[in-house]
Amino acid sequence: MTKRQAERYMQVQNALMDHGVTRQEVDSLLRYSKVLSTWAEHECNGVIQRDEKTNRPYWYSPHTGVAAGG
Repeated sequence: MTKRQAERYMQVQNALMDHGVTRQEVDSLLRYSKVLSTWAEHECNGVIQRDEKTNRPYWYSPHTGVAAGG
């Protein structure tokens, strides 16, 4: 984590704690945010695709052309 990222993290943490959110909840929220951001990026890049019939997600490797979990 860069110094700038650490400063931004502290700003977000302090802002949320000012509104009654605990530190553990802040950590969880920021972790979930990262997971959802990564998921959206994978969907955008075609790594996560959705079955046309069931709309269930599955992993697809654009390098090998192999789908997993579909």
